[in-house]
Amino acid sequence: MLLKYSLVSFRIAIGLFVGLTIAIIGQSLFGYTTLVFCFLLIVLLLSFIRVSRKWGFILLSCFALSFVILGYLIKLYIDVAPG
Repeated sequence: MLLKYSLVSFRIAIGLFVGLTIAIIGQSLFGYTTLVFCFLLIVLLLSFIRVSRKWGFILLSCFALSFVILGYLIKLYIDVAPG
């Protein structure tokens, strides 16, 4: 039972991280308001929870690790890019 709740909380944490990242990128590119930002964050969180419903802890951990590595690659690209 505890594993089930910890998996759900881990899924919510990863979904919030993914949703927040994509919503911040969209806000900086398109400049939309706070209401749209919150709506997009909630939609992305619920979409991730629905997509990852049948994933186990190992697959969720691999997804989180790959998402963090992708974030570091984007940060490296921004730091190295000229101008």
